[in-house]
Amino acid sequence: MTGERIYSVALRREEDGTLHAYCSAVPEAVAWGATREEALHEMAEALLAVGRGHGRWGLPMPQPTEGTPQETERVALRDVVSTGRR
Repeated sequence: MTGERIYSVALRREEDGTLHAYCSAVPEAVAWGATREEALHEMAEALLAVGRGHGRWGLPMPQPTEGTPQETERVALRDVVSTGRR
């Protein structure tokens, strides 16, 4: 995958105070953080990891969707490159 994709992300504050981040287009990407910025940064890292894993196994990265009404945040994913190794 090359270029930039913008994924819709939902943030939810948990009882312990952490913010959990979810992306319906890529359900295997989940993240959390103490702040909004940290949770979104960690989600970008999670999306990158999923993209690399998909590339490694020859699978396409899911396309971004408009998201759910709860997905009010956006995370950009840029230039995921496969290592080509298995």
